[in-house]
Amino acid sequence: MKQRIWFIGGGLALLVAAALWWFGGDALGLLRFKQQFAAAATERAREPALALADACVPCHGVNGNSIADSYPPLAGQSVVYLSAQLTQFAAGQRHAPAMESMARSLSTRDRDLLIQWFARQTPTVVRIDRLPETLRSCAACHGDHLEGRTAPIAAPRLAGLGKTYVTAQLLAFRTGKRGAADGLMNTIARPLSDDAIAGLSEAIASARRQARANAK
Repeated sequence: MKQRIWFIGGGLALLVAAALWWFGGDALGLLRFKQQFAAAATERAREPALALADACVPCHGVNGNSIADSYPPLAGQSVVYLSAQLTQFAAGQRHAPAMESMARSLSTRDRDLLIQWFARQTPTVVRIDRLPETLRSCAACHGDHLEGRTAPIAAPRLAGLGKTYVTAQLLAFRTGKRGAADGLMNTIARPLSDDAIAGLSEAIASARRQARANAK
């Protein structure tokens, strides 16, 4: 009986070895893919927001950590700030065609799931340790290291933003194309010259590049 079991076991081992020899890395690759797919399916069943977040990846990056200069990272931004922005997009008070249609299409449940999920993600760039003089005035609202604040106002984290995005938003605040509930950013941006906006945008982007370089 033992010899028979040994023979069957040995035969199965030979079959597996032969399959690996015949298919090479493809067999192992297929096995790993199936394992990863099963793990991903389990994770999605546990976290419904993942399916919703898929639509955000092309612009805002995996887990909300955008690598594109023209799109903001959403990872770790406050629930209050993210909620306010989706509300403005849905109401047409803030303009970006893709975001406006996305915000309007979300149910209240899906919107809350998405906001809470992004707020829980860890941002690639959390803070700027050494603020250049150009950015010191931003710290009053956006935090000592531009890490963002929720009080006394919901000010987003500026650490990690790209130059193209910051420039576009400051110009939008200056012209009134983008507004805020308290109008503070419009008041701040209105007197800024193009050169001043370029300087602020470059300072934030430069600090972001440095922070990312230090993290490597």
